[in-house]
Amino acid sequence: MFRTLLLLVILAALASLMANLLEYGGLALHPRHGSRLVKAAAREGMLVQFYTTAGRATLPLIGLDDRAREAAKRRYAAAFDKLDASNAALDERALGNMVNVPGVARPGWLATNLWMTPLLFVAVLLLWIFRPREVHNIPNQRSRGRRRQGGPR
Repeated sequence: MFRTLLLLVILAALASLMANLLEYGGLALHPRHGSRLVKAAAREGMLVQFYTTAGRATLPLIGLDDRAREAAKRRYAAAFDKLDASNAALDERALGNMVNVPGVARPGWLATNLWMTPLLFVAVLLLWIFRPREVHNIPNQRSRGRRRQGGPR
């Protein structure tokens, strides 16, 4: 039972991490605005910066860069059009402002998922630390006999 719970929490943490890497890494891999979004993510927050830089580095290695880039283009098309039209530099809260653009279909779970990944990894660590272990409090008969006879230990 406990092993199943630990396995489910590990799988949920990895799925949450992968979803964040796909989302923010897809934004970082955008052909025109990717490098600007990475610079804006550095001012956004530590988690967003981690997901954009890690996603940008790992998605091409596992072959999901095209899928993440196309998903980001579809989901944030209105925000990218607004950035193209204004041709202005991204402000400090660029990624947060992109979410608030009308017509951007960003799922509500994504905001929760931003913090869910570290919390799930903390839960995995706590479950691993407090996992049930076998208790060996009775020495085997062989070692007890050697001690009594004074034989080699």
